[in-house]
Amino acid sequence: YIGAKQVREVLARQQPEVRRALELAYFGGLPVSEISELLGMPAPPLRAAMRAALLELGALGRKGQEEDA
Repeated sequence: YIGAKQVREVLARQQPEVRRALELAYFGGLPVSEISELLGMPAPPLRAAMRAALLELGALGRKGQEEDA
């Protein structure tokens, strides 16, 4: 389980464009190709930055599960 505070902390460490991209992807349902056009960023580095943020969140979730076990 990842708490809202932990999610906010991970997002706060990201560049503003990456935070916005994650919002557009997960709350707006937009694909990376559209997000990259909206933000004026090339898709490959944007996709990589989004993936890194998601991996960080996933690591927090796994850490939380290990602590609960």
